[in-house]
Amino acid sequence: MENQIVIYRNISGETTRAQVDLWKSRVARSGIQLEEKGKGKTLIFHLYVKDDEVIFYMYENGKSLHVLIEYMRVKKSDGRMVKMIDALITDLQLRGEKYQTIRGELYRTLYVNGLIMDDGPFAERKPAPDFDLRLSREILMGHIYIVLDEFAEAKRLGIAEAEAESAERLRSFAEELQRIEDVLKNNRFNTET
Repeated sequence: MENQIVIYRNISGETTRAQVDLWKSRVARSGIQLEEKGKGKTLIFHLYVKDDEVIFYMYENGKSLHVLIEYMRVKKSDGRMVKMIDALITDLQLRGEKYQTIRGELYRTLYVNGLIMDDGPFAERKPAPDFDLRLSREILMGHIYIVLDEFAEAKRLGIAEAEAESAERLRSFAEELQRIEDVLKNNRFNTET
């Protein structure tokens, strides 16, 4: 799977310890390492595989656990990390949003109680939206960080061809990022909603 970024937003909901334990066993079977630490009424979950890592929190609320992930950026890599975050949402019956690019098009998935309620190309229904541009900017920044790592690795190993290819991709991403920034700057004082 090519290097892409997936954005999760506003993931929240109540769950039980039993559901969390089932999800943790799924994570263990996937080959992703999981560390869970408790501090007071807060549980800290740290998932990592190779260079990819994700950290999020759950909060004890009586007999239930409250999950609140306002924003999370995940590298697609081989897909395991994304599958486990998707499983977190579905297994724990949470609600929230997932955004990703597929063949150059922005896709959104909406979850309600762990069920996919809407999945497909993202088409904002309001005029003059900035959200999709800001999201595209964030996804581009994720791509830039990935390519910077690839560039540094190619430079360290002395692979000139890979270094040049990474530099060209960085240039392309930077140009696209500048176009988005220009549009956002011009729309900044636009009061239409």
